[in-house]
Amino acid sequence: MGNYTELKAAIAAVIKANGNNEITGAIMQNVLNTIVSTVGANRTFVGIANADTNPGVPDGNVFYIAYTAGSYVNFQYRTANLTVNPGELAILYNKKTDWDKFVIGMSSDGVIALVNTTNQINATGRYAYTDTGIVLGSNAGSQKVRTFLVAGQSYQFTLTSVGGNAPVNIHGIKADGTFGIIGSMTVTPGGATKIVMPTENYYGFTIFYGSQTTATSVNVLFEIPTIDGMGLPDGMGDATNFYPDPFIEAGSDIKGLEGVQNVSVVGTPKYYADRIVLPVGSFLGVLLDLSQFPYNPTTDYLNALMKIGAPGTGHSLNVAFDPTTSGAFVSAVQLTTDPQFDGWVSFYNETGRSTLSNRCRVTFDNRKGTQPLTIYRCMMWTGQDVTPFGMFAKQAWDAWKKVKDIPIKTINYAPYYNEFNLQGSAMNVVKTRTTLSYTVNNAGTTAFIGYDFNLADSPFDIGDVIGYGADNVVVSSAKVAEMYCIFYKDSSEISRLSLQLSAGGFCTQSGTIPENTTRILIRYQINGVGAAISVGDNYLTKGEINKLSEWERQSIKNGTTVNTTAAVVYVDAVNGKDTNPGTTESAALATFAAAFSKTGVDTTIILIGDTTERLNIKTKSNQRSVRLIGKRGLVNRIICGTKIDSGTLVAGTTNVYQIPLSSFSAADNFQLFQHEVFDESTLIPDNERHPLQRGKTYRCDSTKITHVTSLDAVKTSEGYTFFYDTDAQMLYVKIKEGTTLASNPVYVPGGSGISGNDGSVAFEMVNIECWYGSISLRFCHGGRAIDCAAKYAFGGGAWSWDAAIGVELIRCEATRAFSGSSTGDGFNAHSTTTDPALAKHTVATMIDCWSHDNNDDGYSDHERCETTIIGGLFEYNVKAGLTPAFGCHDTIYNAYCRKQVNNGIALVGGATAAEGGRGSQIFVIGCICENNTNNYYVSGDKSVADENFGKFVNCISLNGSKYGYLCGTNARVELNNCTDSGSPTAKSGNVIVNNAALVE
Repeated sequence: MGNYTELKAAIAAVIKANGNNEITGAIMQNVLNTIVSTVGANRTFVGIANADTNPGVPDGNVFYIAYTAGSYVNFQYRTANLTVNPGELAILYNKKTDWDKFVIGMSSDGVIALVNTTNQINATGRYAYTDTGIVLGSNAGSQKVRTFLVAGQSYQFTLTSVGGNAPVNIHGIKADGTFGIIGSMTVTPGGATKIVMPTENYYGFTIFYGSQTTATSVNVLFEIPTIDGMGLPDGMGDATNFYPDPFIEAGSDIKGLEGVQNVSVVGTPKYYADRIVLPVGSFLGVLLDLSQFPYNPTTDYLNALMKIGAPGTGHSLNVAFDPTTSGAFVSAVQLTTDPQFDGWVSFYNETGRSTLSNRCRVTFDNRKGTQPLTIYRCMMWTGQDVTPFGMFAKQAWDAWKKVKDIPIKTINYAPYYNEFNLQGSAMNVVKTRTTLSYTVNNAGTTAFIGYDFNLADSPFDIGDVIGYGADNVVVSSAKVAEMYCIFYKDSSEISRLSLQLSAGGFCTQSGTIPENTTRILIRYQINGVGAAISVGDNYLTKGEINKLSEWERQSIKNGTTVNTTAAVVYVDAVNGKDTNPGTTESAALATFAAAFSKTGVDTTIILIGDTTERLNIKTKSNQRSVRLIGKRGLVNRIICGTKIDSGTLVAGTTNVYQIPLSSFSAADNFQLFQHEVFDESTLIPDNERHPLQRGKTYRCDSTKITHVTSLDAVKTSEGYTFFYDTDAQMLYVKIKEGTTLASNPVYVPGGSGISGNDGSVAFEMVNIECWYGSISLRFCHGGRAIDCAAKYAFGGGAWSWDAAIGVELIRCEATRAFSGSSTGDGFNAHSTTTDPALAKHTVATMIDCWSHDNNDDGYSDHERCETTIIGGLFEYNVKAGLTPAFGCHDTIYNAYCRKQVNNGIALVGGATAAEGGRGSQIFVIGCICENNTNNYYVSGDKSVADENFGKFVNCISLNGSKYGYLCGTNARVELNNCTDSGSPTAKSGNVIVNNAALVE
């Protein structure tokens, strides 16, 4: 048990002594058994266990997670059963003869109810509350707070008692629900502070009140340390009513926001998903009813925080409050942004400034401005003991937003509604941006409220799983409290889903949208005289809601119109339409341009099949990220170049066509390609098959057509050729016999299929191919390409990542790159020699890439480039497989380079003095070079001061036509346990050999 006995026995049964002196069966058995035992030390997760789970007798090291309290009768520890205590989160793992348990945390179904304050504490560094149910000599009536306390870390508690004193112990809550003392003090009405440092990890805290306590209540302030000391001087106090960007989110529909009494507009403000722009001469004013927020003018501050861009002069922003007696609005704050300004500004009122009618006016005035005024953020919140805004408040807001908005993308995205259309006759309905409630059901025993939308105006389709639910549910005096999702065909109900709402919980339900659905209604319903219900956020998701996960929310508002900032959009150039919403495959868009217009600063595009549209990474000035993902199971291509799908057959021929073209490349080495006609010259022999070729018959999917100098040469050539008659402006091209231009057109390569980053956009691509054009990851810092390809590109490289730091290329392919001369690398990178020498310039990692049939090198980087290459196949390139060059610094593991015209792996050229570094170096480990002219080659440059150096460890050279290992001018090679077989000359030049003996 736990030592893989069955697998070892199988190995012993199969591997028998073979009678040879090379290796015996017993030795092989011993080796494999050792491998099994070693690998088996890592355990495999096999599921969630409960008290009834029967694990059987696993033949390997496994573990379960258990969180339900009880005796686990099938998990024996010695002679007893394993027990999971209330509140424990445990790992159950097998040993050789029995099972054992390791407690890793506190489960959600523990006996202690914890107040979940994790996000608030992470954002503000503090949590304040009041213990009112004090039980002497106990913590039974004390609030239990969920937050992770780290052993050895300092925390500060400030307690202030009311009505007397209180001797207290600060208790840490352990994983099993028990307590440990982490600090003690005596609390007085004047307050007391204690800094504690736990000696073990805890999962929360609470306060134990001694039997001599005379206080009636105790205010508790918990603070985590910051760099500059205890606490966080955020100026936020108890401000918990946040209203992030209500004006920005509403756009031109500000008037529809809760609490907005009037909107005044001069000129034509422009509303975008992430900003409002006021052109010169325009004005926007908003009149707010502060009673909606909530806001008490005698005790609360009202605060506003804005981020603006004001490049000109004459801009003015005002926050004014209604008078305390009579007259016009009184300006609490006026800020004229002269001279030019770009950043954060803040406003706050003094308490008592708004007691007459509880109104506030916010104005953005650009009537006297000289440049457009842009409002990027406009946030408000209220609360007592909230100090005036400054940078501390801005930093605290940023921290809170960062924690609040972290998306865990376990579900595509979650549209949600923030406006409710009243249905029915519920009385005393209260509606805000985040809650709805009806406090008294005076109309009768049943009342309901809800909203509906047309299926065609939503991101849902028939057959989709729709999830819905609500959190922070409060129910009182209700016999029945339910949330329905009702499906209609026009006005006739098809079916409904029902969710019983329970107080305090996160309630969720899901189901499939039935056939013929045209409308969906979400309804809350209560039954009972005097019944009341309120909820916090309510959700709709595409897919089942998982209460343990978060998701991105996308507003659907304004008469069921879908917000134009979707998280994910689909593009299908063949079947899509730019008038579609783009949020599902069946309602895909047709173009990248439409995709960017329907997304915000973060864009994810699912490409379905082929498109001829190029992708510009930074389409919008504020673009933050772009992800381009090809649909699984399809070849998803960006097809560049000029397509030739018709022509006139030249007289006397069966496969030579003439096509009028007004211009054409004059380069001798220019190439054309016949689309999707396998190049028979790239047939893969059975003895050259490699996993990275993915079982293909031919290396190249399209056939190369080469340049000749006359029409007669085209006619008489054995291969596929073309000639361009400059005088007649006529292209003559010979294609494969039996094919047509209509079915297999000829492409004139040109341009980049993907390009356009300036260093500010995070970019990732998956399962995308670019044909007849290159992929430029220039300035794509941290960019990633997974299972992508660039084929038949015209230029210096099929792939390039000049001046990009942290690029990753995983299982990517480069095929038949060429230029008008003798260049055309599969993968190519450059930097500069003008920036500081020791800075990072161009840095990349390549894993298991395939580069073949390119007109120059399979890979080559240059000045100040750093690349780590892991694995990969580099074959049939005109010059070399891997050519680090001219000042690079590369490490290469386990690469296979074969059948290049020149070199397998070669370090060439020298680092110039302008680079400021010391030469060029490669460190090559465990590589194989086979059937190249020179399998391994290091050459320097006499004009530079520093030599090139290549260190090779455990490398294999096979059948080099000239040299196994060659060292040229101003260079040095060191071989460590390297081998050669079949090369006429194993080594030549300044080659140092270090062959180690086995250590015994």
